[in-house]
Amino acid sequence: MERFAGRHVLVTGAGTGIGRAIALRLAAEGARVTLTARGRERLEATAAEIGAGAFVAPADIRDRTQVDGAFAAAAAAQGPLHALGACAGMGGPNEAGPGDRFDDLVATNLSGTYLCARAAERHLDGGPDLRHVVVIASILARIGVFGYTGYCATKAALLGLVRPPPPSSRPETSR
Repeated sequence: MERFAGRHVLVTGAGTGIGRAIALRLAAEGARVTLTARGRERLEATAAEIGAGAFVAPADIRDRTQVDGAFAAAAAAQGPLHALGACAGMGGPNEAGPGDRFDDLVATNLSGTYLCARAAERHLDGGPDLRHVVVIASILARIGVFGYTGYCATKAALLGLVRPPPPSSRPETSR
């Protein structure tokens, strides 16, 4: 099946885990895939497994300049985007004191995903086909876990970032 034949999808966090698995599946279904993450070596390994149609654009999603550069390079190399798979993130606990990773969790999981969604908007294909921004959250977006306050909060915030408002709350358009 080639449901994504001819479509360009950028996947963040594509060097490992869920991002890598999604990139491999999209490529198997015909997508031209741009692979983004901080580590070039892992991205190159994923690209080698994909073969033709893979483009590597390393970036730290916490850095707006790197994100904008990676998305621009992807669009120049692979054409306009049809979708973004925002899979990059970090997990684990955060604890009060010197080992507290709350700021890193927010910068990566929430701010970084936001930067990628905004960059994707600027490079989306203008054609008649649907375009998508898919954000990976977690079941922990819905429940709290002791010691994982930063992770849970950032994943809950992602749901708020992409959830559309109900039709009744949308501003009226002029007719």
